[in-house]
Amino acid sequence: MATTFLLDEAAPFFRKDEKEDIIASLLSVDDATLDTDPPKVICIFGMGGLGKTTLAKSVYNHREVQECFDVKAWISVREEFDVFRILKQILEVTAGTSEHNSTRDHQNILLELKEKLEEKKYLIVLDDVWNDNKADWDSLLGHLKTARTSQGSRIIITTRNETVAFAAGAVRSLLLRFLRNEECWSLFTHLAMMIPLNIIGT
Repeated sequence: MATTFLLDEAAPFFRKDEKEDIIASLLSVDDATLDTDPPKVICIFGMGGLGKTTLAKSVYNHREVQECFDVKAWISVREEFDVFRILKQILEVTAGTSEHNSTRDHQNILLELKEKLEEKKYLIVLDDVWNDNKADWDSLLGHLKTARTSQGSRIIITTRNETVAFAAGAVRSLLLRFLRNEECWSLFTHLAMMIPLNIIGT
């Protein structure tokens, strides 16, 4: 049984405060936001192994979040931050197309993405981001705001570096700290009950 699967299953049992905080930020109403403004960015940052991706998945899959957004996309970015590649992946996820049969050029992809997001409220998760170059972020967010979207669109970033949040202009940054002792024990006992006995040798 994979560790990531165990953590995903255990997600509802830890980081509850952080989860509720992010969900509230996602569902909040932007009274003064214009349709042409870029989507608000929320950043989850902290050391590796603290559960940033697991927390983001738990938020992303939450029923209220799923119902709140018209278009949703989860993109694993990692160290290579290529603006065009990210935009292309967003289009492929939201349109249900495959990278293998995509022969569209740069301009066509931007036009199709604009049409896909037109008058839509969208949520995009950019997982495991390392790039803190402001020019790259300005380019990415600039393309995403070319679409006339409904108010309330959001981008969630997970990263190890707080500088990424600054570069992306995050309106909300959440630092994940180590779990408290009681949280660690609760998580441990929950995971222990999920592991088949033959795996732990009894």
